[in-house]
Amino acid sequence: MSKIVPANEAMVRDLKPQPKMPSNDCCLGCCGKASGPVDVNKIVADGGKFLQTSDGRIVEYFVYGAEAAERTLVQINGSMGTGWFCMSIPGMDARLKSLNLKAVSVTMAGHGYTSWQPNNFRVCDYAKDVEAVLAAEGITGPLLVEGSSYGCALALACARHFGERVTHLHVHTAYIPYELRVELGLQGGDLKTEDDACLDKDTAWVDSCASCCLHCSCTSLFCLIRCNPALLDDAEDKAAETAVAGYLEVLHRDILRTARGGSTVWGIVHNFVGGVISKNWGFDLRTVSVPKVMISYNEGDPKCPPAHALWLIEHFRSQGSSVVVNVGDNPSGKIQASQHGRQMPKMLNGDFLEALVAM
Repeated sequence: MSKIVPANEAMVRDLKPQPKMPSNDCCLGCCGKASGPVDVNKIVADGGKFLQTSDGRIVEYFVYGAEAAERTLVQINGSMGTGWFCMSIPGMDARLKSLNLKAVSVTMAGHGYTSWQPNNFRVCDYAKDVEAVLAAEGITGPLLVEGSSYGCALALACARHFGERVTHLHVHTAYIPYELRVELGLQGGDLKTEDDACLDKDTAWVDSCASCCLHCSCTSLFCLIRCNPALLDDAEDKAAETAVAGYLEVLHRDILRTARGGSTVWGIVHNFVGGVISKNWGFDLRTVSVPKVMISYNEGDPKCPPAHALWLIEHFRSQGSSVVVNVGDNPSGKIQASQHGRQMPKMLNGDFLEALVAM
């Protein structure tokens, strides 16, 4: 069982001890030394809620939209983000209320103020944290699930975990696990995707002192981001800001929030290692079934090649699902990183969400 803690309780005196965070035996925090316990007051200060699992972990989450709605959207951000991002997208709360949807966004393990998994993280584990949150909130009704980028993998895990309870699924920039790609002969098997650059590295490597350089690089990156929040902005981010004013400010704050301002980068380091995010998701993707599915992908995307989305489209259609497909164009005709966020404005302004509800 999980201990439920009200969002308005600023000080919590009876929390159990939190589990010891991982360390790669380096003596400096910037190089992989274990981080300290989660400060739950930071979660409350940011408008969030939290619970403590039976093993002592803290899970942070955010609830927004139509409070009394019968249907709940599980909204999942991509890499280097927390649940605070989804809640804080300008106009999202109002759009959800207009659609009569409650939304829950749960921060992934090792990111923001959600504790790392004591035995390391697998994609399937995310759904267990979501289950604990839904139970804490007394949410028992039907679910819609939406995930973007790496959140696509987590959304598929939730669809598998909750089964028939999930009526609608949207994956934005589709991504499938490495083992399945190899079996099917898709890009990312013999030919690695851009995000598989560290595919030969696994959790054992991350937990060893060999990873201190990666920890240091990530910590340095966050130091640079604090000085120059726009460091990671690309053309698609700027296009998204034009469509949804205030998006970049939310993005910059959430990127720093992901690493608690740079004090812990364990979740980010694992998220950078292809062997962790690409392999061993903990379930067979071919067993995922959802009645209504929306799949959005972009031509020329090096992170999530169109072949992944095309396989998912065929998979769900073969099961009799109603499938809507959104394809982002590629004016340059080139494979380039900026294509990954080509359709982000429609994610941010709620257009995709409205179309998903209308299915």
